[in-house]
Amino acid sequence: LDTVLARCKDRDYDIGAGIGDQGFGRFFWVRDPDGLPVQVNERTE
Repeated sequence: LDTVLARCKDRDYDIGAGIGDQGFGRFFWVRDPDGLPVQVNERTE
């Protein structure tokens, strides 16, 4: 997940919150280039 977080920072996604652990594994929120919130978890990238 740390690799995914680094990739999101490289893409200039706005990181909305720290890494959380709730229900479906570790995840965090980013904002895509349009400003919409996107949940990124260990399975998405």
